[in-house]
Formats: sequence, structure tokens, C-alpha cells
Amino acid sequence: MNDDRAVHCVHARACGGCPLIERPYGEQLAFKRDRVRAALALYPAHGRVEVAATRGAEAIEGYRTRAKFAVGAGGAIGMYAEGHAVVDVPACRVVSDAMRVALDHLRAAAKGKLDPALTAAADGGALRAVDLRSVRD
Repeated sequence: MNDDRAVHCVHARACGGCPLIERPYGEQLAFKRDRVRAALALYPAHGRVEVAATRGAEAIEGYRTRAKFAVGAGGAIGMYAEGHAVVDVPACRVVSDAMRVALDHLRAAAKGKLDPALTAAADGGALRAVDLRSVRD
């Protein structure tokens, strides 16, 4: 698939959530197809399985309607990086707009600005992770 759309994310290098995001979308799809082929090749007893081209999505930004994030020190909400530190991702390009707004509010809570019970566990509170889901009509 020749799809050279790309997403530019300021968090890409530090965040482990979207390891392929800096590649053109067509390359991402080809990489994923190759991964499926390699996984199926581990089971030769099942015979040769033809893997069709990976179908791409229309939207490559703001499409996620569910995401799980870790909560770290200082109210960081995002994905783990090396050393198990949480990379704060306030400008995440793949979550929906509604989720980004909710994450902004949760980030303020995790920093201890709203309710001490919602402060990040790393800072003495109880909040360790966030599992968000947005529903569309």
C-alpha cells in the first residue's frame, strides 16, 4: 500500500506507545503484515498461509476510543519508557479529542490539584493507572 500519510507526535521518541508512528502509514502497514507472516511461519505444520495486505484505517489520528495509561510522579500520565518511568503525553496524537480533554482533567487531579485521593501514587496518592474509553454515536 502506497500511503505516505504520517503523524508527527512530539512524544514519539520518548513514548513507547506508538513505536511505528514516525514511519509513513504505508510502511507501518507493511511492517505489520510482515510480523503476521513471521508469526505464522513459526507453525509450518499448518501449511503455508497466505497473508492478505493489511487494511488501513481512514483516520490515523484521533482514532483511539480506548487507551490505558500509567500514572507517574508529578502527575505524568502516559506510557512507560526505559527505566519504567512514565512519559507524560499531553499531546498524544492517537487518542480522541474527548479522551485528550479527560486526560487533561485527570492530569490535574494526579498532580494533587483537585482531590488528594486522586494524586499520583508515586506522590503519595492512590492513582496508578487510567483506563479510558470514549463512546461515539
